[in-house]
Amino acid sequence: MADTNALHHTDISEILALRQYIYQLFHCAFSSSPTNTHQKLFTCDLTEDCFEAFLSASKSILSNQLPYEAERDFIPASIKVLDLFSEASLAKLKHDYAAIFEMPGKQKVPFWESYYITGDHLFIQEQTLTIRKEYIESGLIPSMLYKVPDDSLALEMDYMKTLSDKAFEYFQNQNFDEYSSIISTSKGFIEAHLHKWIPKMLNTATENLPGNSYSLLISLLNNFIILDSATLSGLIND
Repeated sequence: MADTNALHHTDISEILALRQYIYQLFHCAFSSSPTNTHQKLFTCDLTEDCFEAFLSASKSILSNQLPYEAERDFIPASIKVLDLFSEASLAKLKHDYAAIFEMPGKQKVPFWESYYITGDHLFIQEQTLTIRKEYIESGLIPSMLYKVPDDSLALEMDYMKTLSDKAFEYFQNQNFDEYSSIISTSKGFIEAHLHKWIPKMLNTATENLPGNSYSLLISLLNNFIILDSATLSGLIND
């Protein structure tokens, strides 16, 4: 792991806490139809501050060596999402959520990973079971497991939220072996899964449902996971 003398304890604590908040935000957004509470969460000052603080802390950890396009686009993308949730009616947000996550039949924007790997609309595939095995072997079972497809966006955000919670807990308790393992697991999951299909889902949403509110949210997520992966690299001593 990176030397905690070089990366001050409070700097690491801050980035870990920000990751917790942001993954909780994405999990909340993608796991159920929006409510007034969701809308308030996305429009509160704390959320805006967290996005800005995450980018600043990531730049500090990586000595301003973040991926250029993701760094450039992250705050503008977050502002678009915050403005959208502030200005759109709840009915509009519910409609747009349903168009992706609750549409019966063949979805215009499939929301599970295996589709983007195989092109098959089946919910249960070999890739689905592979990810379930990863959840179980990690010992960190997402709360939504067995309730939604194992490789759905909601469940993968649930898993990343669980990992981020544990990373913060282990670091605060100075369980550095466990902390190191969780950081490596988190980066590995992003690289093996999220990086491979979230950009494809974004392209599909942009093409098939232009103007859908959740396309902007997926775009923000895509920027965030690029930055988060780079940030995790900064916490790992290669």
